[in-house]
Amino acid sequence: KPRVLNLSATNANAFEQSSYTVRVYIDNNRGFATVDRELPLEEVNVTLNVGAGLSVVGGATRTISRIEARRVGFVDFTIVPDATANGDITYTATVQPSPGPVKTVTGTIRATSQPRLPIYEGANLVTSPYVFSNPVWDEILGLQSESEFQAFRWDPEQAAYVLSTSPDRGIGTWIVSRQNRGVITLQSEPKKPNDEFGSDDGSGGAPLIRLKQGWNLIGNPYPVAIPIAQIVGSTNANTSGAFTFNELVQQGSVSGSLAYWDNPNKTYRYVQGSTARLEAQRGYWIYVPIAQDVILRYPPVFQPGYRSVAEGGAWVQSEKQWRLQLAARSNVAADDQNFIGLAKTAETAKSTRVYEPPMAPLKGAISVSVDADIDGKTRSLSQSLASGGDRQKFNVKVESRDGGPVTLTWPNLSTIPKNVRARLVDKATGETRDLRKFSGYTFTAESRSVRNLEISVEPGFANRVVIGNIVATRDSRLGGTAPFTINYTLATDATTSVRILGANGREVYAATRGRADKAGSNSVVWNLRDNANRAVAPGSYRVEVVAEGDNGERVRKFYPINLVR
Repeated sequence: KPRVLNLSATNANAFEQSSYTVRVYIDNNRGFATVDRELPLEEVNVTLNVGAGLSVVGGATRTISRIEARRVGFVDFTIVPDATANGDITYTATVQPSPGPVKTVTGTIRATSQPRLPIYEGANLVTSPYVFSNPVWDEILGLQSESEFQAFRWDPEQAAYVLSTSPDRGIGTWIVSRQNRGVITLQSEPKKPNDEFGSDDGSGGAPLIRLKQGWNLIGNPYPVAIPIAQIVGSTNANTSGAFTFNELVQQGSVSGSLAYWDNPNKTYRYVQGSTARLEAQRGYWIYVPIAQDVILRYPPVFQPGYRSVAEGGAWVQSEKQWRLQLAARSNVAADDQNFIGLAKTAETAKSTRVYEPPMAPLKGAISVSVDADIDGKTRSLSQSLASGGDRQKFNVKVESRDGGPVTLTWPNLSTIPKNVRARLVDKATGETRDLRKFSGYTFTAESRSVRNLEISVEPGFANRVVIGNIVATRDSRLGGTAPFTINYTLATDATTSVRILGANGREVYAATRGRADKAGSNSVVWNLRDNANRAVAPGSYRVEVVAEGDNGERVRKFYPINLVR
């Protein structure tokens, strides 16, 4: 099969070839080729299925009439790429002989990205690896800046967005479109770069990129995906030489995770680890914790022999390590890849730390982050894991650009240990939520505001719920208008609801519904009004306190009060 579908040297809007040959080999050298027990394979059906962007000419199934024992047969397929072919395209070859079992082989064919860019309404984080005759965004996109789109780059020294007029190879750019444009064919005579494969002496490659302290936007300078592990760099913090990307991460010179913008879903996603790749035409955020500049070099594509580092494997939830996902959504955007939780060791907590990138330049954008003290400075993280200790508190910030309703959810709560209690407190209103009793928390954010929430987690056990004394008091100095302060005690943490009932047992007023209360003393206030905010008449009423424990046990207790005006 072809390893890579490269672009034409003279026309970046076409591949080198209009069609390619994929050959599938089938051997009859084992089970049906044992000495004295040889059998030929007959009517061997071979089916080639290819992913989006490729098609098989003349049908996806071929038949080999006969393969003798100890022989190898093959069949050729012709595949044709279309304009959408991009990145690693998966294929499967399924072989069904007679006799014999069905076998399937899966692989990938890498297609070089053509100068076509999907542009969605709102924010798009992109980069361009091509060389243009007139490198101006208006000419490249065929759109009018300001009236149809705006382009922004990030100035790391100002820590702010600034207008961008032209693309820079290796740098990410935000394209903010006023409408959905579909897939745009880039104009201004795009040509693929001539430095992607380097030279025989190992030199070549895209221009160097200088990273400043804090956040930087980068992008793949080539029209084909490259492994992050191929990137090398240097810094004055360690002048002993150049280092692989993984070594830069281990030194603390750069963050180990990169963030990209999921353009159609309007939220950030993250890539991490030496097996991760920088996709073509996609911009990425990278964080530099140190004060010294970091110089990055993108080696030529397919440079052989680059060093890889064994990964620790996929994250597995357990009693000793777990992550709780925090996902926020507004009417326009989302920020759903945020995690708090517990790591096995302090080293693991540090190595899995993920920084929260700057908010997208999108109307209605939101951002969720967790405050963390790193080297004496408060940093905003999208993943913050603790190590050790029974009780942990996480200060969570929800930032809103334009205000409006925001809902925070914890969709993977069922995967964390069952004995872990999780509680949310809204610092602005004092409202609390037991995360095991509620699927989300909704509040109305002000424009350009930050809502501070505290989420505490601790291991616990299902203790029996007991409601202790209930006492209702009034300040006699205020006369008949004085509200009742209702105090009650709980033997254990519980989700509570407190209501005022009339003499007929019907609800007059709900002071709280499903509030996450702590063990000990708790209180609510009744201002002598009903749920419609009307003053109630003098007479006899009852306070009802309902408490529900972690195990679902529910208890109820009443307390009589007499209202005199």
